[in-house]
Amino acid sequence: MDQSRRKRKLSSAISCCSTEVPYENLTDKLTIEVSCCSTAEAPVYENLIDKLTLEIQTHKIMYGAVHPSVAESLNSLALVYHHMLNDSAQALEYHQQALSVLTTVRTTGTSHIEEKDLAIKIAVTTSDIANAQWALSHHEDAEQTFADALNLLEQENIPKSHPRSYAIRNRLCALYRHSDELHPPKRAHI
Repeated sequence: MDQSRRKRKLSSAISCCSTEVPYENLTDKLTIEVSCCSTAEAPVYENLIDKLTLEIQTHKIMYGAVHPSVAESLNSLALVYHHMLNDSAQALEYHQQALSVLTTVRTTGTSHIEEKDLAIKIAVTTSDIANAQWALSHHEDAEQTFADALNLLEQENIPKSHPRSYAIRNRLCALYRHSDELHPPKRAHI
């Protein structure tokens, strides 16, 4: 992403001044100082990445490596890499780690989360993986991964009208539109 576009994106996300953003998680409350006045300086999100990494380590110590809180923090870190740093490969790795944690939690039945809510978390994480694959131009993988997320929701009898189901279907449709633009489908001429 070119520097001016990155600055615009950053400015629209956070007002251009040093500010404190409250960040709450299950174990403590943190205040993350975000400064966006100079995007050309040291990475703006370094502090956030450090805090999320510490949060992951803390959750692993407190709850063990296989806990929904660990997955949630891994997904948060992945989203920082994907949407703020445009590093989809690193985002994909963290999302895959989060999915591994969530699927293990689901198969072992060690969660305090309701089964349907856990299925939704898994579907959203799967969808996040698809978004990272899409950003890496792995369109066929992304299509299959979006389909996997939708199949999971369907298996859990989560209605198509559910906001998460709708959002995933919407992203899949956007992928199809984008793919058609890149590689127009061969259609019979009448």
